Amino acid sequence: MIGRNSSLSFIYSKIKMGLKMKKYIFGLIFISQILIAQNGLAPVLGMRFDINNMNTVKQVVGVQINFDGDKYSGFDTDGEYSRIFMGMSYAKLGIGSVSDENTGELTAIITVGATYNISGALNTDIEYVYSQDSANQGGLRVAIGLQF
Repeated sequence: MIGRNSSLSFIYSKIKMGLKMKKYIFGLIFISQILIAQNGLAPVLGMRFDINNMNTVKQVVGVQINFDGDKYSGFDTDGEYSRIFMGMSYAKLGIGSVSDENTGELTAIITVGATYNISGALNTDIEYVYSQDSANQGGLRVAIGLQF
């Protein structure tokens, strides 16, 4: 009897683990299907210029999801700055982090700005970047982006 109960508990634990795994797999498939079915999911490529240092151009890669009309959300990165952003009409708010080139430490940033459509899928962003870090204290940033 002892061997039978232990084998039943072993089988029960394997079934329970399998059901947990199926829940995670189902959840992952469900979320991916929502993202794939979303008509507004689009990659974004662009260039950023800091007003304080116009000689440095940073390439930006990201993803943007467009919702009802003029609402959107997404994330982007240029290797140094990474952020999640959301916008409505002309206003754009971003929360993210910047990594220090020398030490590699991460510092929080907040961006507030606006997006203007130049032509078709070509947009320009004007943003103010705020950080409590002394090296990235704040300043204006201009970006040109292409949304596919």
